Amino acid sequence: MTPRAITVFFVTAALHCLSGCANRNAPADELFIASPHRDEIKEEIERAFRSWYLRELGREVHPIWLDLGGSSNIQKYLADRLSKGSTAGVDVFYGGGSDPFDALKRQGHLIAYRLPEPILSRIPTDLDGVPLYDPEHFWYGVVLSSFGIMYNNEVLRRLDFPTPSTWEDLGSLAYAQSGGRWVGMADPRHSSSVHVIYENILQAYGWERGFAVLARAAANTKDFVRESSTVPRQVQLGEVACAPVIDLYAFSLITREGPDRIGFALPEGETVVTPDPVGIVRGAPNQPAAEAFVRFSLCEEGQKVWMLRPGLPGGPNRYDLARPGVLAHLYDEIPADELAVTINPFKSKAALKYDGRVASKRWNVLNDLLGAVLIDSQSELQQAWAVVQKTPNNSDLIEQLTRPPCDPEQMTKLAEPLRQSARLRNETIATWMSDARSRYRAVAESARRRNTP
Repeated sequence: MTPRAITVFFVTAALHCLSGCANRNAPADELFIASPHRDEIKEEIERAFRSWYLRELGREVHPIWLDLGGSSNIQKYLADRLSKGSTAGVDVFYGGGSDPFDALKRQGHLIAYRLPEPILSRIPTDLDGVPLYDPEHFWYGVVLSSFGIMYNNEVLRRLDFPTPSTWEDLGSLAYAQSGGRWVGMADPRHSSSVHVIYENILQAYGWERGFAVLARAAANTKDFVRESSTVPRQVQLGEVACAPVIDLYAFSLITREGPDRIGFALPEGETVVTPDPVGIVRGAPNQPAAEAFVRFSLCEEGQKVWMLRPGLPGGPNRYDLARPGVLAHLYDEIPADELAVTINPFKSKAALKYDGRVASKRWNVLNDLLGAVLIDSQSELQQAWAVVQKTPNNSDLIEQLTRPPCDPEQMTKLAEPLRQSARLRNETIATWMSDARSRYRAVAESARRRNTP
């Protein structure tokens, strides 16, 4: 090597060293993420994203996970903050069903971002009619969710309860016997996955019959818990016999406890597969990093974190995430023994056509209605249900007890006025609650009179 070549070599090496030192010393990009995902998911996604970001952009990134509760709470938080200012201090909304994202889009609280064509072209536009991403690119589904009934086989055997297989089974008289109420349920006002389950039931059976199913299930419910993650825990511990849950909770516990102890039923013809999206929040303080997170989430590397078994190259390090991704081609390209997911949603047709537009329009007002009539009035409902069960020829009483307080068109028309007026919303909720409690007491009194010789 000539003296000149040696000089060039050392100068070049020094420049690379200085560049590398500068990159290491540069402050990391920040990314504020509002997500209902559990900690294991956050850990695995953050690890993979940081590695991808450094390789793709040549910089460090520091994701900051904001604890704002479930998806419904996140939606409310973002809508409230952005109705009062230009930013909510959040870059990305990540996880939960698509309905909160549709609501935020309508309110102007999300930023449209079109993925690069090599990524976008590989995402199917829909699955059995359910959009996998917003046609105007305000949100993209990352993984898919289904909903069913989780149950504890030991409790069912001990109490000689039937094994649930349909949503209507949650309202079975059996689950209000043996000295307790044996159905677990959560409050949809705090969890979007729970809300989607109840909306799923309403769409599966139609408004009147679906509401009756929810009312009977509420009457059989031990109590409405705030966090959706509490419900599968109740099933696991045997505090309740069964509960409607999102599939990821059931599959995780079946893996841990074994199928002999924990079971899960997808109601045939009565459930739907929906996307869990990601979207960029209006006023995002770190929009370039937010856009990078969306690209990562939908590229093959980001999808494989969910789909591969732990410990495999490209898969999660410690935790089995086992969620179906939205890139249909990966199910055929990845060897079956490397996949953590056991179903290909693109080859197993969902039987229920879920109308996301209807669900999105009535999201908040439906939460208000269910809260007033079934949750905050649960005590009166359960007292009436107990008396009605002891009454012969009680079909008319059950109909009175479980009928909806209004038709769906009336409720949906209230959505926008209630959003705009806190006073009207409070008055409407109070009226629904008062009328429901009065009706439950009246039904209970009618049942008592019939039972009196």
